Amino acid sequence: MIPTLASAAMLIAIGFSGLTHHEGRSAVNSDWLVGESELEQLDEREATLHQRRGAQELLGAFMRSQLTRHYWGQFASSLTDLGLVADPSLQARVENTVAVTRLWLTPRRGDEAYLSQVRSNGGNLLRLQCRGPAFDSDKTINFGFKGNDCPTGWTSLRP
Repeated sequence: MIPTLASAAMLIAIGFSGLTHHEGRSAVNSDWLVGESELEQLDEREATLHQRRGAQELLGAFMRSQLTRHYWGQFASSLTDLGLVADPSLQARVENTVAVTRLWLTPRRGDEAYLSQVRSNGGNLLRLQCRGPAFDSDKTINFGFKGNDCPTGWTSLRP
């Protein structure tokens, strides 16, 4: 019993000492004050990352759905036909031919655009996902595709 009381008294003394001697500690470090421009940059970066994550999820779902649809006969001509919905922050456009289907996602803000493509090459289906600079989504998109590579200046998002 005496060792327990001695231990408790020692812990109380250490705790009290810690409460009364707080030199060198501060609840807020005043050396780092964030300005408005830094907060705006952080907000923009967070919005871009959130948009990128949502776009990549939609690109993947589009690709998987089109692979399934092609197995049953042909590519679907819209996101609605696939049961998919684009986030309101993204403008989606589906392009179809007999052998190729593409989903172009253009952000309403930011400087990135996204592409998912499924292409029939004989008996094989080739998949492609890319991220690149934003473009005017109202214009016709004429990118030169070489094989199964992203357009020039775009980065591959390998599924």
